[in-house]
Amino acid sequence: MTENTILLSIFTRIKNLICDRVFIEESKTKSSFFSRPSRCKLTFQMLVLFLLTAAKKSIQVELDLFLSEVNAMCLSYSKQAFSKRRNCVKWEAIRKIYQEATMQFYQEAKYETFHGYLLAAIDGSKLNLPDSEELSNAFGSQITGGTAQNQALASCAFDVLNELYLDAIIAPCKSSERALALQHIENIKKYAFDKVLYIFDRGYPSSELIQTVAENNRSYLFRCDKSFVRSMKLHGNDCTVQHRFAKLSNEIELRVVRFMLNETTEEILVTNIPADELSVEEMKELYHLRWGIESSYNCAKNTIQLEDFSGISEMAVRQDFYAAMFLYNIGSIHIFEQKPAFDAAHNSKNNKYQYKQDRAVTIGILKPQVTRMVLTDSPLTKSLILLRIAHQTTRATTRIEPGRKFLRKKKHLSMKHPQNSRHVI
Repeated sequence: MTENTILLSIFTRIKNLICDRVFIEESKTKSSFFSRPSRCKLTFQMLVLFLLTAAKKSIQVELDLFLSEVNAMCLSYSKQAFSKRRNCVKWEAIRKIYQEATMQFYQEAKYETFHGYLLAAIDGSKLNLPDSEELSNAFGSQITGGTAQNQALASCAFDVLNELYLDAIIAPCKSSERALALQHIENIKKYAFDKVLYIFDRGYPSSELIQTVAENNRSYLFRCDKSFVRSMKLHGNDCTVQHRFAKLSNEIELRVVRFMLNETTEEILVTNIPADELSVEEMKELYHLRWGIESSYNCAKNTIQLEDFSGISEMAVRQDFYAAMFLYNIGSIHIFEQKPAFDAAHNSKNNKYQYKQDRAVTIGILKPQVTRMVLTDSPLTKSLILLRIAHQTTRATTRIEPGRKFLRKKKHLSMKHPQNSRHVI
């Protein structure tokens, strides 16, 4: 069983961060909050750790379990007091911890790339929010089934090979996905990757986005409609053209690849990677990999229960959103570190099927241990906890079936929680 050295580093980094005076002062909504820790039933550190675990059960039940876990001086803490107390910590503090954990992974890991490219798929997904006037004003609403539903737009840049959220933004539901994509590209600069390939679905192709990616010396792969390439002078199914968009003053060089998905459907992909570096078959493979961000949203919504928010305020929604991103990423990091041991245990060349570690079970096992891992000072205790987690998660398998396809069926609105996506946390 291998030791999770990156996770150990991450939990140490979180401990140092939440105890750092500068971080504490920057994270408080008022300078007077938490000024007398000895009189606080729920200290800054305890409150942040509780928020990170993204409570999904009854808040009172979760609070009682948490207090017993951290051996807090107070025997109980009411959910009403917690609802007020959480407003003392900015949601940016939870985002900072999520970002620091993600950064630690890329600093330490020999992460997977495609021909040297870090593959970042950018896409958005609507989130249903609780019914409150504050959330309606903050994020807006849309008519669904004849009734107004509060919604937000979650936009993410997702590393499809290593399965981590590189960057995440929660915005009003009517925000521009292209504008958010530009923010992702700017935010990802801090990772200082050598080569990044951004993958976009239909709806994203635009002259501004193409120019921005190119100006940052990055690569892109867009799936396009016929209307996007209609004015271009194409010659063949794989060609490079010089095209001037109406909104730009200069021409841009584009490579356009067209192929038939079936007898009636043509796929169009646009990139700035030349043919001698990326073949048509590899482009098809790359776009297929984009599906990873769709699967991640499914996991976030149904396994981590992202839309089951623990409060009805904007602060609560933003805190819960970044806590979910954090939990998803530490699950991915654990799976990444355990892959050699998992493959040795389950993936023989003689197997009819290959297997991968069950993400839902992994996150469910990891989540209750986050607080203990951060607060424990003993390296030996931390290692033993992670070894126990690794032993449990290595037995959690799910079969990989390449090429498997299903007809998409519309579910009745009452079927929010299907049996193949059972909650584990």
